[in-house]
Amino acid sequence: MIERSDISRETALRTYFKASARKPRVTRNMGALVVATLLLLISVAMYTGSGTISQGCAMFFAIPGIVLGLWGGGKLWQARSKYRRQLLEAAAGPTDEEVQAWLDHGIARVKDRSLRALGLSDAELVSDLLTIVAPVLWSTEGIRQGDILFRTGNDSCARFGVYSVAIMALTERHLGIFRCEYNFVQDVIRNEKTCEYHYRDIVSVSTVEELRSLHLPSGEKLTAVQEFRVSVPNGEAIRITVDAPEIRRMTGADSLPSSGAEKAVRSIRAMLRDKKA
Repeated sequence: MIERSDISRETALRTYFKASARKPRVTRNMGALVVATLLLLISVAMYTGSGTISQGCAMFFAIPGIVLGLWGGGKLWQARSKYRRQLLEAAAGPTDEEVQAWLDHGIARVKDRSLRALGLSDAELVSDLLTIVAPVLWSTEGIRQGDILFRTGNDSCARFGVYSVAIMALTERHLGIFRCEYNFVQDVIRNEKTCEYHYRDIVSVSTVEELRSLHLPSGEKLTAVQEFRVSVPNGEAIRITVDAPEIRRMTGADSLPSSGAEKAVRSIRAMLRDKKA
């Protein structure tokens, strides 16, 4: 684990996720300033014109021009001040490389935990552990709402405060699956579950499109997701949400980091073909 001499890991991560500096959208504010300027110019032209009527009409344009100018200028100042503050926070926090190193270390710890929970040793495995890592952006048992965080870093990689993790162990006789939620912010493993399936009992393994109803931090509703799924005859299934258009749109990332689901599907299918041949 990377150590920082001036700040704890959790505090550093909260700073990292909080300090998502995005340039403010000032089109509406600038438009208000332009309109305010035009109104004030019209009022000046009328006031300097001849006649008391023109001077009276000048006030009709001047008052909304002043109000609109103060509103637009205030909003513009607030947006730019917030952006400068976010830049300072981002500079004080950990780098994308540090955060990624922490995440890699945490997932490695989950993999070590999975073997102990499944009661397996490296010698019993017929391949490397298969790992699926997917973001969690909705209310989850055992996870504080304040830890449901995300940020797209300067390296264009989206990172999250909580992940759903599934570790799959292929042995000669069965498939062992360890599932949990990894709270990356706090570096703790929650909601551990284990299950084992004999290869002959596995009906299918796939990634499928599924309708869901989950609420994201942005207020959007998650309606269509891609799931990794392992199904068995009694109707039981292991399901993990690995991707969704709304998540990509909310984070601003063109694509999410690879979950590992496709590799897991290929590897398990190959084992099923071999064992059921």
